[in-house]
Amino acid sequence: RDNHHSARENAPQSPPLSYAMNESTLNNLRSLNWKGSIPIILTLAPTSLSSPTMPPPQHHLISRLSYLHISLREAILRLYKFAAPSMSIKSSSALTDIDDGGGDGGGRGEEETTTTTTTTDDNDGEGRSVPQCWFEDDDTKTALRWQFFVGVLYDMILLKRKRQFDSDGGGGGVVETTVLPWKLRVHFTSYPSHQILSLGHGDVIKTVEKAYSNSLKQALFLQHGSSKIAMGMTKTNHELVWDAVVRSNFNVFSEASRDLWGSYEGLKMLPVRILVGGKPAVQRVLRM
Repeated sequence: RDNHHSARENAPQSPPLSYAMNESTLNNLRSLNWKGSIPIILTLAPTSLSSPTMPPPQHHLISRLSYLHISLREAILRLYKFAAPSMSIKSSSALTDIDDGGGDGGGRGEEETTTTTTTTDDNDGEGRSVPQCWFEDDDTKTALRWQFFVGVLYDMILLKRKRQFDSDGGGGGVVETTVLPWKLRVHFTSYPSHQILSLGHGDVIKTVEKAYSNSLKQALFLQHGSSKIAMGMTKTNHELVWDAVVRSNFNVFSEASRDLWGSYEGLKMLPVRILVGGKPAVQRVLRM
């Protein structure tokens, strides 16, 4: 026993986690993370159908580090041809300053006025506008928060399924740890403003981009302790970062954001966003 303890004490100790990875290793891990994807089956919600026949489901493999309205743009436009051309939504004061609040079951400063938004697409180019729509998890009937990455939404749905399974007593079975392909429904009517953040009445893609930009600036402020880095971003730099997110291109993102985050060895504070159920996100900074 004494020999065992002596050997263990004399064994080489692993370096602390903060020093265990160099810049090259970290970039490889980031690259692998960016390659993560989720198979999706997207169907049109029956309540949005205006055609005599239901369109076929849309099958897509989309990046975990993207947004539903971005990755499923072409599928949305195909299903929209079979949908009602308008949607009644409540405007939200959150539109003037988009943040990461709002969630399942949590409203965000709705106004009393209800308006109708109609979107048309009259060209077949990549720049087609995405009509007002929202997504729902087909299994749990959860309205999905469009301002979060696809991977985050999927992981939260898995946790919600597990909570529902546990609350039902388990039923003598085993809850599935994965639900693939992920089945979603897209709605073009009855926007649930009391559950998820409003998309407003402008360009949907621009609204998603604004949400990402605000989230990025908040993270930079937490990391550096000031708004200097965020405010110093050029328009070209921001466009490169956003284009990398849209195209799921890690190499472009890494190059465009190099000056924003600094080196890994010099990292002292790490911005973290915590999500608990449908509550608004909590942002904190971890000291390294």
